[in-house]
Amino acid sequence: MPGAKGEALEREFAAWMVSMLHYTAATQRELINGEVAKRPYEVDVHGERFSRLWYALHIIGGLLFILAVAAYLLPDELALVTGAVEGTVSTIWPRAAGSGILMLSIAAFVLAILGKKRATTHAWVECKNRKTSVKRADIEKLSGAVQDVRHNARAPWKPDEVIIVSAGGFDDDALSLADTYGFVCYQRSGKWFAPV
Repeated sequence: MPGAKGEALEREFAAWMVSMLHYTAATQRELINGEVAKRPYEVDVHGERFSRLWYALHIIGGLLFILAVAAYLLPDELALVTGAVEGTVSTIWPRAAGSGILMLSIAAFVLAILGKKRATTHAWVECKNRKTSVKRADIEKLSGAVQDVRHNARAPWKPDEVIIVSAGGFDDDALSLADTYGFVCYQRSGKWFAPV
């Protein structure tokens, strides 16, 4: 069952990269299209690192939208809150008076989405759970896939960092080539992962 062993390594590294490398999220087995290849590439682990501020702003936008709907449906019950928000918004933006809560919610949503997209670092993690070491050919193949995705203008994300994880180690040529490409290598060491 090589697939089950591979999934286990992916799951372990995904959890480890969130807890130890401070990634915000790690998704396993994500497909992403390159510019040239017809079939999508499978990314073993897609790591994302972004400020939780953007997530909080997204939540605030949602709460403001709920407040705007509630203020529309229950104008008398929420008159005090609505008046305070509308007064503040009309001071800053007079033309938005009357729809201040809705405008704030839309602004929060848009800022959260744009901010997160601009401030997110993406990692492509390739996991090799086998007894033999990672070879130069493995590094070359991964480099080709990464470059293909980086050249795809329609890709939803592009790898800023490439990480290779091995249970069986790396041969010297593979490490040298990975270093040339700027790939980061980790080897499993018990329940941890050590940089190589």
